[in-house]
Amino acid sequence: VLPKQFIPVAEQLGMFTAITDWVLDTALAHSKRWIVDGRQMPVAVNVSARSFQSPGLVNRIRQSLQRAGLEGEHLEIEITEGTLMADLEEGARILGNLKELGVSIAIDDFGSGYSSLSYLSRLPIDTLKIDQSFLDGMDSSPRDAAVVRSIIELGHNRNCKVVAEGVEDAAVHSLLQTLGCDRVQGFHISKPLPNEGFGEWLSHATH
Repeated sequence: VLPKQFIPVAEQLGMFTAITDWVLDTALAHSKRWIVDGRQMPVAVNVSARSFQSPGLVNRIRQSLQRAGLEGEHLEIEITEGTLMADLEEGARILGNLKELGVSIAIDDFGSGYSSLSYLSRLPIDTLKIDQSFLDGMDSSPRDAAVVRSIIELGHNRNCKVVAEGVEDAAVHSLLQTLGCDRVQGFHISKPLPNEGFGEWLSHATH
């Protein structure tokens, strides 16, 4: 079941805070097991607008880290531009508190909804994730490739890592490497995997 199908229902039923807490606990528990196995593997967790704006989020993240026995550096929280821009002042406060825990901050679907970039210099952001829509056709369109290059340069100028989302073929992957994109994610690398399948994939991964 895709997130866009179950997330609205979970929010309507008032279940999303519990789901967010479960995802945090489960992801951090996996990270802890990987560390015990000798693999330093931080995890990233998407936080919805409603969860981000709910009271006590930072405290719940702190408690999840404590239950897993991990420091904040093992967790990255992903939020969208729209979530931040809904209340930039409050968003800045929450991000500041997360940074005090050592948690990394990623902006998901970057560039998909807002033209103002002034917030980048005001917030403690570590990662920009290029929305998949910017990758469509970039291997055949110099204009599309120039847009992606600009986002990568913007991120690097702000001392952010840049991740391309939804990379599905080798041509786009190669071009992103040429443009200096730090990381990619998508079906070209791997489809979503359960923990056991991920461990097997990781043991055979070459890059």
